[in-house]
Amino acid sequence: NVVMIPVIDTYANLTRKVKEGIHWMMGNGNPRWLLKIDDDSVARLQTLENYLKANYSDSEYLYMGTMNYKSEVHRQHEKWPELHYKKGQSNVRYPTYANGCCGYVLSNRIVRYISDHSDKLFNYHNEDTAIGIWIEESGFMHKVDYVDEKDRKWFVSETHSGFFCSDREKFSQYIILGH
Repeated sequence: NVVMIPVIDTYANLTRKVKEGIHWMMGNGNPRWLLKIDDDSVARLQTLENYLKANYSDSEYLYMGTMNYKSEVHRQHEKWPELHYKKGQSNVRYPTYANGCCGYVLSNRIVRYISDHSDKLFNYHNEDTAIGIWIEESGFMHKVDYVDEKDRKWFVSETHSGFFCSDREKFSQYIILGH
């Protein structure tokens, strides 16, 4: 299914696009987990679901992906300058956040928070760092299970050659999700 949301698709609008997508999803369902993944990547959803059920079914505040810890906030960057997070401060570091291109999983409680507060959450320049910032600002950061899942048995990028045996296998076994 394709859902059209009222956002012009540009890099500058990615954070808003993610918020709108989350808001739409929570208004039309109540998923246990949300997977956000870039549109040049695919996820083996059954593998991911089995992994989540086996390892994190009790985690109310799950944030799983390839985590970045204390990354420097770049005020001047070609693609991702962040001018608003802790504006005016120097040597600023982001809170923990997951690298979105590889995909990350958020539990229902976190997704519900983003949906319920979407009109109040600032649209930071990078949608991936925004998730980490919103969690930091939420008041429940201390409850979050940050899972650094570098192995990612459930993810593959199109750039990894040889993963798919054929186009037929690619489209019969995997679902492509975009952000």
